[in-house]
Amino acid sequence: MNRRDFLTAAAALPLLAIGRAAAMQPTVARVRPNDAGWPSPALWEELRQQTGGRLFAVRSPLAACRDAPVGHACREVFRELKNPTTSAMIQR
Repeated sequence: MNRRDFLTAAAALPLLAIGRAAAMQPTVARVRPNDAGWPSPALWEELRQQTGGRLFAVRSPLAACRDAPVGHACREVFRELKNPTTSAMIQR
């Protein structure tokens, strides 16, 4: 082994350790509304009461397009998305 190969291998060792540590950490599983672990409406209401009413359901602005893709509400959503004032408020 020549000096260049040795230095390259020595420089790579910390990177291998970081990669191995990242691979060993558990992944975070997210629960989506259609998943079995998603709370029922009754449980959401119980959670809302436990938080003093500060928990509320968030509805996607694109839900109108999922419900009726050709409807007036969907066209209105995309018209509002083109409005720079509305777009700035959504990004915050």
